[in-house]
Amino acid sequence: MTFGKSRVQYNKFYWQYYRFPKFDTYFYVGGNQLAQYVSRVAEEELNRIEYSLEEVLQRRIIFIVYNKHSEFRQSNIGLITGADEYNIGGVTRIVDNKVFLYFEGDHNKLRQQIRASIAQVLLNEMLYGGSFRDRVSANTVLNLPEWFESGLISYLAYDFDFETEAAIKNAVLEGKIQKIHRLYGEEAKIAGHAFWRYLSEQYGDAIVSQLVYMTRISKDVETGFLYVLGIPLKEMMREWFNFHQARYQNEVLYRDSLPEKAEPLVKRAHRQQIYGQLKMSRNGEYIAYTTNYEGQYKIFVYHTRTQKTKRILRLENRLEQLVDYSYPILQWHPGGTVLTYLIERKGHIWLHYYNVETDEEQAREIFYVDKVLDYHFSTSGQEMVFSAVENGFTDIFLFSVVASTFKRLTSDLPDDLHPRFVNGSDAILFASNRKTAQLTGSKDSLMEIGENLDLFLYSLKDDNPELKRLTDTWRIDENHPEPYAIDKFLYRTNQNGIYNQGFLRIDSTISFIDTAIHYRQFTQAFPLTNRRFGISSFSYNTIQNRFAEISATPGRPSLFAYQPSALNSIDTSRFKNTWFKNYYIGKSQYDSLWLTELNRFEVDSVFLENLPLFLNDTIIDINHYIFENEKDEFLQLNNSPEKQKKFQLPKQMVYFTNFYSNLLVTQVDFGFMNQSYQAFTGSAFYFNPGVNILTKVGAIDLFEDYKITGGIRFSVDFESNEYLVSLEHLKYRLDKQYIYHRQVFESFTETEYAKIFTNEFFAVYKYPLSQIRAFRTTLTTRVDQKVYKSLDNLSLYKPDELKFWGGIKGEYILDNTRSLGLNLYDGTRLKLFGEYYNQLGAESNTHLFVVGADVRNYLPIYRGAIFASRLAYSTSFGNSLLIYYLGGVDNWMNFSSKTPTFDNSTPINQEKNWAYQAVATNMRGFVQNVRNGNSFAVANFELRWPLLRFLFNRPISNDFLNNFMVVGFSDLGSAWNGFNPANANNAYDYEEILQHPVRVVIDRKHSPLVAGVGFGLRSRFLGYYVRTDWAWGIDGGRVLPRVFYLSLCTDF
Repeated sequence: MTFGKSRVQYNKFYWQYYRFPKFDTYFYVGGNQLAQYVSRVAEEELNRIEYSLEEVLQRRIIFIVYNKHSEFRQSNIGLITGADEYNIGGVTRIVDNKVFLYFEGDHNKLRQQIRASIAQVLLNEMLYGGSFRDRVSANTVLNLPEWFESGLISYLAYDFDFETEAAIKNAVLEGKIQKIHRLYGEEAKIAGHAFWRYLSEQYGDAIVSQLVYMTRISKDVETGFLYVLGIPLKEMMREWFNFHQARYQNEVLYRDSLPEKAEPLVKRAHRQQIYGQLKMSRNGEYIAYTTNYEGQYKIFVYHTRTQKTKRILRLENRLEQLVDYSYPILQWHPGGTVLTYLIERKGHIWLHYYNVETDEEQAREIFYVDKVLDYHFSTSGQEMVFSAVENGFTDIFLFSVVASTFKRLTSDLPDDLHPRFVNGSDAILFASNRKTAQLTGSKDSLMEIGENLDLFLYSLKDDNPELKRLTDTWRIDENHPEPYAIDKFLYRTNQNGIYNQGFLRIDSTISFIDTAIHYRQFTQAFPLTNRRFGISSFSYNTIQNRFAEISATPGRPSLFAYQPSALNSIDTSRFKNTWFKNYYIGKSQYDSLWLTELNRFEVDSVFLENLPLFLNDTIIDINHYIFENEKDEFLQLNNSPEKQKKFQLPKQMVYFTNFYSNLLVTQVDFGFMNQSYQAFTGSAFYFNPGVNILTKVGAIDLFEDYKITGGIRFSVDFESNEYLVSLEHLKYRLDKQYIYHRQVFESFTETEYAKIFTNEFFAVYKYPLSQIRAFRTTLTTRVDQKVYKSLDNLSLYKPDELKFWGGIKGEYILDNTRSLGLNLYDGTRLKLFGEYYNQLGAESNTHLFVVGADVRNYLPIYRGAIFASRLAYSTSFGNSLLIYYLGGVDNWMNFSSKTPTFDNSTPINQEKNWAYQAVATNMRGFVQNVRNGNSFAVANFELRWPLLRFLFNRPISNDFLNNFMVVGFSDLGSAWNGFNPANANNAYDYEEILQHPVRVVIDRKHSPLVAGVGFGLRSRFLGYYVRTDWAWGIDGGRVLPRVFYLSLCTDF
């Protein structure tokens, strides 16, 4: 039973690319500027990270640039279609050096993405090898804890990120990262980031590359650390945690906790949810806020008088993917009771108006821009100001609500964010990373973009508007401004390393006096809060003088509202820099190898010192002679502004589809490649192919829109060979797949010996409704040829049987699961299906209908253990039928001569017109055919417990022990003829004794239900997922002897 997620395409992409010596940059319409920016930054960052890791890139990097996150989600790259392999041994997925980038509206965040991507490519080459041979060999795979790779990549890319530092601080004070080996996902990344930074602080930057190299050589994390540091990893972890705990506990002592008389907005905030924006209505009666949990976002409205909360929106699904936190965007309309929110749906931007008192809602689509980052209403509500992205530029736009027209206010490379109408809507206040207060900046110079955000004021009253810089702070961000009064503003700042509220006012003083008095304006700014933990979002109501705030406190975030006594500056003696702030400043000032962007373009002082050596032609220093071709490097002219500014953009080229190998499977197998129905053999036997050698090869294009797969399965007796060819076209929303399948197997009965050849052609069409829901239709043409072997004269002259079938199958698929480990899931998946088959060319109409369902749920319990349950049902009807044999497990390898695979004592109703046969699993405690019929139902329940990972708080290098799992299970099921098992006329209910002329039929009163209980062990051995089960069957109240199962398959 196959499930799987989908990618939904709403747009068509026409790709172009630039080819550089070490990488390619791919882009599509509207992304040319982004591609040029990525190429420029990649050249800088690649050299920096190569130096940090002491590794030279061996293979070309392919940068694939998407204009925004929603278009990145439409990509097929990384999508695995089709059935999961029954056993995963021998599978090596050859992943090229593809780097996926998407623009979030902030070029500095895009730079961080580039750093992280380059770091990941280089780290993969260091750990797994860069050559084709190294990557194909499955034996070179390392079993590394998640914190090792994700933490190192985060450290290399986000070393100076204040949000990451806040997450580390909260995790340390909560005690969550002490047992680092039990963490996964974002928690593992945060803990790993802190650990690698600690090692770099204590032992120097060079320790990182040494540890990675020794880990690869030893194929064990603990051994690598012991060789390099001489200290066991467990002891190092203890020192690291104690060091950080002492550092952060001392840091919070001289800072303030939450304000007094704070009114909580959420009684018990969810630990894993991200609480984003928070907005207070104009009359102060309502407070709206957003949450995001693994990609599913919601909007809530809190009523301050009734203290009740109402959810007004829930969109998207919880998925294991990169989450877009930029939507939804909230803003209250000046009317006071209308909440507006902006979302993106199917690639289009929609602005919704929701009346909190009447629950009425309207929506309008926003055109012209690619993505909206923030917006604000004027006092009258007739105009809006947007921070939006258009063709890769993040600028300020003025929008007329009545005329639906845009006016662009800024147009340059720096990013303009968080715009607000201020001073009676006569000016716009916004944050920007621009270095100068000019509106005519360059669109292609990296020097235009600064590393931090400052506040700027744009006057709407002037005919020739100019920008006025309000803040000019080095290594300090001022963002999310809010209006307070005329020429007075609130904002968020990380001046001391923690995000606090700040206050800024514009004042004036007399500059000079001649015939008139001339004034000079200046600004005063000071912090309003000194929080222990950063402010994620805040809102201010000018009428009630009331704040609402989200504070990133450890464990659970805090949402509260409060009324300040006065807006005064805090005690600056207690407003001290955090250690990270000082670390950040120190690194920026004293890093002699990789300077900031501004200093990188300055001519090095060595140039001036060495210049006199070339001014005196009469002196020749034979010991330090510099040849002509070495002068540039000696004088460091390569670092001069003239050299640095000459970025050579190569020729822009159009991408044409080409293929390369991506999949190679060579493995021992015990099942068929394609799990289609087998032709009914007329005997009580469900054929199992036994041991065989399976080989599959696959090829894909660069964007994985087209996939080609070919497979051959050789049986050891060369009598049951199998062939498969698959072509997939996934470029557009309707996914298409065409499959040819040929299968051969032999059939034995008491009277005949035959060989059955089956040739099938499938045309599969899937229409995804969302990433987790899809409809799938399969058109089938099938030819079954039964060739009788010559055993006697009768069989010698018996003609071959040839049957042609045509059919159609419809499926509804839902897969909302995420992987927690090998064969460990969280979520729900289900499939509803219906099938129709008709024998073509038959004298009488031969129809076969099949309907069924398979529902599975996975519930995490505690520290990796999950409870998995499954309900499955199917029935066939028509004048031809499908017979189900109940019992056993999938892909069962039965080597016992004492335990038959098939129960021949259970009779089959030969009066039925059986066309096909299938096995109904799992029903442990029995062999196949404990019950049979045209209908079946099973219920499976499993407790899956990764025992050794539960017991040990350290990385387990042995792959078998790391994936070792103990399973307790129970199965309940039945197979019967007809639709109702209670009224079924089953052949296994009766025993016939025939002795001419007497025929005796005994009603054995068999219960249609059977059950099985037992336990099992699971792990990966030599790359194969091996399952062993010991089960006791229960039939009619009797406990049957134990049955042992050895199988190679995952899940149920």
